[in-house]
Amino acid sequence: MKTNDILRKTFIFITFVLFMCAIITGCDKSEEDDESKLPNDGSTVYILGYIKNYQSEKYNYAYWVNSQRYDIPKEHFSQRVIDLGVSNGDVYITGYVTETSGGNYIGCYWKNDAINYLSVPDNAIRSYAGSIYISDGDIYIVGSYNVSDTEKYFCYWKNGIRTNIQSNNLHNADIARDIAVTGEDVYISGDYQFGSAVWKNGEILYTNDRAGSFKSLFIDGPDVYALSSINGYYKNGEFIALFTPKTREILTYLHSFFVYEGDVYIVGENAYVQVVWKNTEATE
Repeated sequence: MKTNDILRKTFIFITFVLFMCAIITGCDKSEEDDESKLPNDGSTVYILGYIKNYQSEKYNYAYWVNSQRYDIPKEHFSQRVIDLGVSNGDVYITGYVTETSGGNYIGCYWKNDAINYLSVPDNAIRSYAGSIYISDGDIYIVGSYNVSDTEKYFCYWKNGIRTNIQSNNLHNADIARDIAVTGEDVYISGDYQFGSAVWKNGEILYTNDRAGSFKSLFIDGPDVYALSSINGYYKNGEFIALFTPKTREILTYLHSFFVYEGDVYIVGENAYVQVVWKNTEATE
């Protein structure tokens, strides 16, 4: 079962309202899947988020399986969680930790309650783990690492093994945002010095020639979709503009999307009005 094709990307409506990451599973159980570790009433909802203590201003990260809360162990000075994936009943959560106040980030992921640190070169001074994609039991995590304050590399890990991608002239503010996999091909979206790009197997496939950054990726059969943060999305490298409601000629800001049975669903805002698009048509 390719978890992220439908599961991870169907978070957008929950993300839009709660600003959390959710995964909705509604696919048939295969012989390879063991769902015995999780509730299964035909549809299971996973939500990644946090509980804030307003007196101490501290955050406790957790995920929910339907209504059951599971706290993520806090064993470091600070930590932050980024994304969530599920495979064969195991919950994977990406993020990073620091050991001291003002310390450098250490990229990692949690498998259920156990933390795992992602491999980086011995001379790396900080690392970051971002989005996760699970395909046929393989765990892909996109991220980056620095070997100095001015030398940074994008990479991804497959089952813990790191592969660098083309990343010349990166700045500290540059970020690898999302990852998607189909067959043997690995796609990554991110921002770098010269704009926003989609990489395929480590090489730039195309860049965003419009304003905005690539927010996220989605694979639907042979088609590769990349959501721009402004005004539209790309399908196989071709930009598709969204129609703005009520002919408002201003920027449209887009947050997330998914593709289901060939239809593209996008959530965003236009003139401070929350909007959902199906393909290029908007509803408010």
